[in-house]
Amino acid sequence: MSKHTPGPWEFDPMRSAVFQAKKDRFVFYVRVALGDSKFSAEKLQKENVANLNLIAAAPDMLDALEKCVLAVLEDHYEGNARIGKRADITIKNALKIIAKAKGEDVE
Repeated sequence: MSKHTPGPWEFDPMRSAVFQAKKDRFVFYVRVALGDSKFSAEKLQKENVANLNLIAAAPDMLDALEKCVLAVLEDHYEGNARIGKRADITIKNALKIIAKAKGEDVE
C-alpha cells in the first residue's frame, strides 16, 4: 500500500472536508444524502463533524501510538521496565492497529 498523505491534517467545516495542513491538499470529504434517513439533518451534521475531526487526527494518533510502543519496547529491552502479560497483549494489539492503519497484513 502506498503511504498516506502526510499529516498534520485539518478539518474544514465549511467544506465538510479534511485537508493537509498548510498545503490545502484534499484528503477526505463527506457527502450525505438524507433521503429516507432515520436521522435528522442536524444529527447527521454533528456526526459528520465528529467523524471528520477523528479522521483529521488519524496521522497524529498513528504517530503517537508508534512512539508509545517504541518507548515501552525500548524501556523493556534496556531493563528499565518489566512488561507484564497484560502490557504484552496491549503492545501486540497496538502493533496490529498500526499495521492496519498502514494497510499492512494483520494477523
